[in-house]
Amino acid sequence: VWSIHEDRQGMLWIGSFGGGVIRFDPVKKQFESHNHDPLLPESLSSNLVWRVFESRDQVIWIGTDGGGLNRIVQRKQQFNHVTTLPDKKNGLAYSGVNAIVQSRDDTFWIANDGGGFQHYDPLTDTARLFRHIPGNSNSLSSDLTECILVDHRNMVWIGTYNGGLNSFNPETGQFTHYKSENENANSLSDNRIWTLYEDSRQRIWAGTRNGLNMISPDRKTIQRYLHDKANPDSISDNGIWAVLEDSDKDIWIG
Repeated sequence: VWSIHEDRQGMLWIGSFGGGVIRFDPVKKQFESHNHDPLLPESLSSNLVWRVFESRDQVIWIGTDGGGLNRIVQRKQQFNHVTTLPDKKNGLAYSGVNAIVQSRDDTFWIANDGGGFQHYDPLTDTARLFRHIPGNSNSLSSDLTECILVDHRNMVWIGTYNGGLNSFNPETGQFTHYKSENENANSLSDNRIWTLYEDSRQRIWAGTRNGLNMISPDRKTIQRYLHDKANPDSISDNGIWAVLEDSDKDIWIG
């Protein structure tokens, strides 16, 4: 299981890597499985599911490994596929979807599985792809994108597997890179970014393979949180997969 989402109707959507998507009704205590069927074009495009996401119009989006995006029509229990095809001008620019977020203008930013990231407009069914360009400092630091976030300023944050963290300004097209530097305590603790979260105080939390990082609201300082065997009050482990703020404004770390 790679993703669990509770929709606005109280249903739980469970994305699994190999078992498709399962919807659980907590009232009726019933499970409903959705799988790829090569004989049914309106079935799930792939059983390898990375992410389940609900947009503001209550549409469930499912990101897959190699099968692009799926938009479920719940009344008909059908899946509309948004993918890339050799002879298709529209659709996604890359079909591996690790993560998806919605922007203020109801377009989507998608972290690709090894293919950079893309900006997808569902109204026109078109996408723009952003890739790492060797020798170009104003490009994505790595194509191995793991997670993505749109902050309160509408800046797009992209976490990569081996290239650190990127901040992208959609208005100017400018990239800012945040990386781990051995002699710089005001840098990331690791370049392998697994999760991103912005809290109510406008701080960015970046969970990595080796520690948790908090980026200040002005984006000028980085505070590291690392496990210390000699300190029982330190974080329990350095591998950070999830960050969440509760209603009391406490930060929970997974």
